[in-house]
Amino acid sequence: MGFAAGINFYAYVNNNPINANDPSGNFAVLADWIVDHYLRNENNPSVDIITASKSWNERDDDQEYFHQIGLGNEGNRVFTSPDGHGEAVFDINAQLVSDAVNKGTYNYYSAEESPIMHAVADVAPSVVFGNGLDDPRSFFDRVGDAFDVGMKWLEDAFSPEEDLIEQSYGGDEMEAGYYFD
Repeated sequence: MGFAAGINFYAYVNNNPINANDPSGNFAVLADWIVDHYLRNENNPSVDIITASKSWNERDDDQEYFHQIGLGNEGNRVFTSPDGHGEAVFDINAQLVSDAVNKGTYNYYSAEESPIMHAVADVAPSVVFGNGLDDPRSFFDRVGDAFDVGMKWLEDAFSPEEDLIEQSYGGDEMEAGYYFD
């Protein structure tokens, strides 16, 4: 690279050669950012099922496939704190879920108020790096889980409701229609 890139030999790693590297020469991967991702859950408030049920918001099942991964987790209930940042996940026995795959996480962005930023800043890093250092899944397992979650969401979003809505068009003629949320 030499002086062609300018006099600052560390600009390619955002002036942080200890905590960053740029093997491709296109962008720096900051170790601090990865560490921040793992440590974010220290900000997640602790809550019990009674408090969560009374003062937190319960998410719809079709919004929370990321906390229902693996057999036996299909009935997990997810609650978000009033500010939308904290999450608590409870199993069907009202026990707080603490496994690295399905546990509640602290979110920098509320899924309800900023869904795109939530996907970029909270969900995508979890897919790339895992929910924490104790996440047992490989990168490819996490990508597969994200794909499965996306397919379930699409299926729920675009499948007809079980109960058909009937609309009358005069006389005895009836036409069945589909209702989409």
